[in-house]
Amino acid sequence: MLKKNIKKFPALYTLTALLALAGEFVMIIGGYLAKFIFGCFEERLYDYRIFLLIFFYFISSFSSSLFSQINTYFTTDLKLKLENNIRKWLLKEAFIPTKEFNEQACFDKFKYDCEDIGNFLSSLPLEIADIAAGLTAAAIVLIMYTKAAIVGLTVCSFVLCLILLFKKLLFTLEKRRKSAVYENFNKTSQIISCTYFIKASNCIEEILKDLERCESAKNKKIVAQNVLKFFLNTLSFNLIFIAVSFVLLFSYDDFVSGTFTVGDFAMVDFSFWTVNTVPSAISNTIEKYSRYKTSLKRLNLK
Repeated sequence: MLKKNIKKFPALYTLTALLALAGEFVMIIGGYLAKFIFGCFEERLYDYRIFLLIFFYFISSFSSSLFSQINTYFTTDLKLKLENNIRKWLLKEAFIPTKEFNEQACFDKFKYDCEDIGNFLSSLPLEIADIAAGLTAAAIVLIMYTKAAIVGLTVCSFVLCLILLFKKLLFTLEKRRKSAVYENFNKTSQIISCTYFIKASNCIEEILKDLERCESAKNKKIVAQNVLKFFLNTLSFNLIFIAVSFVLLFSYDDFVSGTFTVGDFAMVDFSFWTVNTVPSAISNTIEKYSRYKTSLKRLNLK
């Protein structure tokens, strides 16, 4: 299925991949320019070179945003074409007289499964570009600033492991929350359906207390899940800031000796932001791929 769709729209796949790569690699160049800009500030060189560097840095940042905006159009176009391609096949299948036709099942396939397949196939070039650019940035930093790169990448890896562990806990809390909500819903339904008998038996207070206990337990689980989710989001958002803080801490002696300058630090910082796209790109690809495989199975496609 993947090969068939790539062969059907080779120009769009190539274009989206190239635009995504261009946008990411322009950002890497921006980091390299930032190194020289901060180097000029550090050495107090305020001549035409600093203005040229700032101008080129602005062009690189603007170009990256421009490539992303243009690519949004082509990615959406590719996604819609992929979905329409699969929907055409579904319509042909639906109108075969010998096959059983289920209206609701056909609608679900027509909408949700086609969307999942289109999402995965259209986002694939973007995710590959993010991974390629992130690995390239990591390799550049490792070659140029080995110590800073090892410190930063080690901290990033440790924090990512923590996030994965907490995500497992979040998944457990999610299951408990769903169970509590389901139990609360069942109790409420039973009370509503047996209102007449409850009034007759004169035990309303006990039942309401039991319902309140159930509601309180459900609320605690929801609060615990939301707090952990907020903590994970904060940790993910601040991942690079944490890594860069450790780089600064371990590079103090190098700053003092002059082997690691402000310009070098600026480039490491910029590079880490590009490296940070790798975990999210891999995570998004795995998630979309699992949905893609499930949708293919439901549609009897290979």
